[in-house]
Amino acid sequence: MQIQFLINEQSVNSMTWEEYETFERAQEGSIKLHQIRPILARFMVDDANDTVPHDQAMKTLGKVPMSKIKETIELFTTTLKVGTVPNPKGDSLKSPLEVPMVVYESPVGSAR
Repeated sequence: MQIQFLINEQSVNSMTWEEYETFERAQEGSIKLHQIRPILARFMVDDANDTVPHDQAMKTLGKVPMSKIKETIELFTTTLKVGTVPNPKGDSLKSPLEVPMVVYESPVGSAR
């Protein structure tokens, strides 16, 4: 199974202040995973870069094994930072930014 996110100006601008603060706290290690999954779900896309319906994205993220959760969050957070922190020239957000895919094998007997 693979998970991919698309971060662009429109999707970042649609985040609330509270959601962005959640990522800041996650980087400090002071946040619960259940608070991050709904936010990541809003950025999940399929192979055609079409947004995955939120409920489906939540289910997919819910199946990520513990061994891949940290990697998934770190890749997303790093790319979000790169795309939202202004560079010294003051250029606007790069668009689109795609987080490298997180790929993992589904457990034997589970649906992909």
